[in-house]
Amino acid sequence: MAFLAMNLLGTFKATLDGELITRFATDKERALLAYLAVEREQPHRRDSLMALLWPNQSKESAANNLRKSLFRLRQSLQDRAEDFFLATPSEIQFNPVSLLPSPPSDWLDVFAFSDLYSECQKHLHRHINSCEACVKRLAHAVTLYRGDFLKGLSIEDSEEFERWATTHRSRLHDQALTALTILSEYHLRRGTFELAADYARQQIALEPWREESHLQLMQALALSGRRSAALAQYEQCRRALREELNLDPAETTTRVRESILREQYELVEANVRAPLELPAEMTLIGRATELTRIQEQLENPACRLVTLIGIGGVGKTRLAIESARAQTGMFRDGIFFIDLAPLNSPSQILQTIAKKIGLSVEPNQVVKPILFAALRDKEMLVILDNLEHLLGGTNREDGAEIIAQLLDVAPQVVWLVTSRIALSCSAEWVMNVEGLAFPRRNENGWQHANTLAASEPDHSKFPAIELFAACARRANENFALNADTLPAVTSICQSLHGLPLGI
Repeated sequence: MAFLAMNLLGTFKATLDGELITRFATDKERALLAYLAVEREQPHRRDSLMALLWPNQSKESAANNLRKSLFRLRQSLQDRAEDFFLATPSEIQFNPVSLLPSPPSDWLDVFAFSDLYSECQKHLHRHINSCEACVKRLAHAVTLYRGDFLKGLSIEDSEEFERWATTHRSRLHDQALTALTILSEYHLRRGTFELAADYARQQIALEPWREESHLQLMQALALSGRRSAALAQYEQCRRALREELNLDPAETTTRVRESILREQYELVEANVRAPLELPAEMTLIGRATELTRIQEQLENPACRLVTLIGIGGVGKTRLAIESARAQTGMFRDGIFFIDLAPLNSPSQILQTIAKKIGLSVEPNQVVKPILFAALRDKEMLVILDNLEHLLGGTNREDGAEIIAQLLDVAPQVVWLVTSRIALSCSAEWVMNVEGLAFPRRNENGWQHANTLAASEPDHSKFPAIELFAACARRANENFALNADTLPAVTSICQSLHGLPLGI
């Protein structure tokens, strides 16, 4: 069966088995094919199609034109129209069997775009502009949006067709703008300013008078060091607003311009990027699966307390830090790392948190009401590292009870805890952290890094082996994994059960 694909976003284009179809005689043929494909879920009566595309003609003339259009479509589709249409004397429908067993998701770009957008609307996340999975979906979706729906294709003598096309055009246009706005905001928060600028420019191409898009572009240009371009963008925004809407830029836009004029880029950045208080970036080997799981939990609005548990030296702290770093810019009021190891009593937890987030507390003041009031409306991610020795108390100073109170008073603060034992709070999501994968032998032979296998596995691909080699090369630049060293390294990693600190 032949494979038909169509682009309806932007200029109409259809291909058959990858070859561009160029034999459409009229726009009404294109319109008929597009309409039947988009409305493929149901059959359409011939008289309704006649009224849609030839509303001002007699029934006989309209019926003749519909027959001619179907005949010419058959010719354009190389006499294979029966593959794509179910036709009876009274009805016509796009043939759903022509799409079986499973066409590429973008056989019709409108459906692919809408499906990606809808998945983001249904997906469970804290904020769509901080959800990695949805950002990837939207980035794919906007590559499909090559222009407005059926751009340049107009059936001037049919108000009904124009109304149908305009409804789809408006909805898809608005969704594209929303997707581009989310993507630009995401990259502003992440500090990837060139991408933020690119998505903002695409917004402006769709709606030159859209002030929010100009503001995003100004911020992206300024923060990437292009001060003159950012100021020029303000002038372009001012002219577009005056010409199209007879308005002046809003106060927010003007303030950003003034900050750029004074080269106060920290004020511009404060509007788009939250504080990031984390230790220096560290190399993390072999934790991709764990990182993905933690990201999913941090993006889940139902999850506000994640506890990484495991023995000492298993790598909980490093995993927590890099998981938080992946959330850079995604929490409005910042990301903070707090080491609890030096604390002697649970009563010091609140004071330590207050100091870390910048609260000023006088020596004679009680910290709890001040901290609770400050956190009430904050949107933060806070890492509490090494909590285990502050758990298990018999009074309300127990560390777990303090965390439970914080959860109650600060509904938008997410806590990422590392501990050797769980907190046993009702709101806690526990994730066990184990050692890095190392070669194991069983009755089937050696286990490979990705599969069970053969007698001669590539041990060097196991994360535990990789970590050993990286550490060894720091101590001795001439160290190499080879037939002489691999057996000993494998034995060491096995005896340590992949424990990163031991390795």
